[in-house]
Amino acid sequence: MAEANVQFDMTEVDFFNLMLDSDIQGYLYEPEYSEEELKVIEEEEAAAAAAQALAEDDDEPPRAGLNSWCNCLLCSPMDSNEESICCNEVQRCQFRKEEMVESGLDEDTCITSHPSFWALMDSGVLDTYFHTPRVNWKRQPRPAGRNGRLSIEQYRLTAYRHFLEWILRGERLGRGNRLVLPACVVQAIRTKYPAEDGQYRGFQETLDSQDDL
Repeated sequence: MAEANVQFDMTEVDFFNLMLDSDIQGYLYEPEYSEEELKVIEEEEAAAAAAQALAEDDDEPPRAGLNSWCNCLLCSPMDSNEESICCNEVQRCQFRKEEMVESGLDEDTCITSHPSFWALMDSGVLDTYFHTPRVNWKRQPRPAGRNGRLSIEQYRLTAYRHFLEWILRGERLGRGNRLVLPACVVQAIRTKYPAEDGQYRGFQETLDSQDDL
């Protein structure tokens, strides 16, 4: 029992000398990695961080079928989370929103209340826009309506595209990049140029307008 009470009084100098006598080297057996291995490790860490961020996003309340997320008060419930976005959340709408504030409107007012919005949606304006040669058209479409006029679907898709270029103000998104249009804008355009059967292709329809025209 007495041995249990034995105390060792070792100073820092004694400990250092012991390390020298034992030839113990700190971090001697730390693993060494090649540049390729380090790159793989970094990629795995980045992937883990992305997965964690995605998991955190999944914790956010769903938006599909609701409009509680709308701040402009004119968004309708949409079929997917991707297309459930308000004009006040779209950064590229901010320039036009600033114009609205300068004209005396509240900063949260829907972009469809911009003095120029409905002028851009006029059928005559869209018809002229449709026939204007554009270097960024994927192809030059032909009118699909009666007597050489646009079909309702073409008016709708052209309206999506016209709004997009209005807020981009000459900016190019780049190949493969697409911009989600605000739900309030999509609803306003669908109300003016409705599908005969009331059926729409949801999020894909607005994306097609950025490809097909």
